[in-house]
Amino acid sequence: MANGPGAALKLPEVIRDAGDLIADPFEISTLRREDYKMIEGKSEYEDLLQCNNLPSSGTARGHQFPAAFLIEGSGLDKVIKLLI
Repeated sequence: MANGPGAALKLPEVIRDAGDLIADPFEISTLRREDYKMIEGKSEYEDLLQCNNLPSSGTARGHQFPAAFLIEGSGLDKVIKLLI
């Protein structure tokens, strides 16, 4: 998953193409609004949902929502807003 600078440099595509050359596949993932929606606190006492109790087969986009958690939990989302 590329952040703004990585996306501007087309870094995911470069890594994917390099992986194709050596038979090491690379999948490009993106974060969507629903990934951030999934980590929203469910009550007024929670800021973020840290884990999901559903089985992986019942979790849509299972590997993206942890990335959304890390971005929001670290405050990186606020830094990005300041830079824009």
